[in-house]
Amino acid sequence: MKKAVNWAIRKIGRRSAALNAAAIAVAKRLPTSDSRTACWVGSGTVRELTSAKIAQY
Repeated sequence: MKKAVNWAIRKIGRRSAALNAAAIAVAKRLPTSDSRTACWVGSGTVRELTSAKIAQY
């Protein structure tokens, strides 16, 4: 399940600059959760959506 959530947030974040900012905001909130899965999803998603490769879109 965690891979599906990670994939979905990343895909949404790649659609436009506005959605990228929203997806990053959601991903940054996830690590504050007590869930290890949420922390994993949040950290991986933030890392990818803030990368130089994604910034080119």
